[in-house]
Amino acid sequence: MTTQPPPATVRAADLKAVLPGLGKLVPRTPSLAVLGCVKVEPAGPHSVRLTTTDLDFTLSVTVPAAADKGLAPFLLPLARLRELVTGLRSDEVVPVGPAIKASPVTEFPEIPQVRTPGLTLPEPVVTSLLRAFACASNDPTRAVLRGACLDTSGTGKNAHRIVGTNGRHLFSSNSMHLPL
Repeated sequence: MTTQPPPATVRAADLKAVLPGLGKLVPRTPSLAVLGCVKVEPAGPHSVRLTTTDLDFTLSVTVPAAADKGLAPFLLPLARLRELVTGLRSDEVVPVGPAIKASPVTEFPEIPQVRTPGLTLPEPVVTSLLRAFACASNDPTRAVLRGACLDTSGTGKNAHRIVGTNGRHLFSSNSMHLPL
């Protein structure tokens, strides 16, 4: 019996960096099995795109990877992806391939296409946004607390704020300008 190499390999450091963000959209007990999965698809010659959704929001992240030519999209449960990186050093390589118990990729919800160009945020804004997300709630029954609020109601050069809370702890970053 010969074993086939995995269709893609990703550095553990790259996966560990994106798993917390992907986990924000995947509930611990999803109502549909497909909502507990990450869609893995090629994004270029040396990268793969990891996508999760909760039907209201969608998050896609592109990470560097070594992938087979003609890699077909597949689903991988987020819990399995977390198991793969647990205990690995940052420089180790993680084999990523289809899981036997995952839903078919055709069941994954269609992702709406955004036709506007992306927005590059300044580093202080990115740092504040990440801190607000870290303070946000993971409780699926408190949806209003599961994100960050970007308050652009103020006028002036540094009148914008980013706020995140889980109901007990509050993060607020003010005196910044969001390039909107």
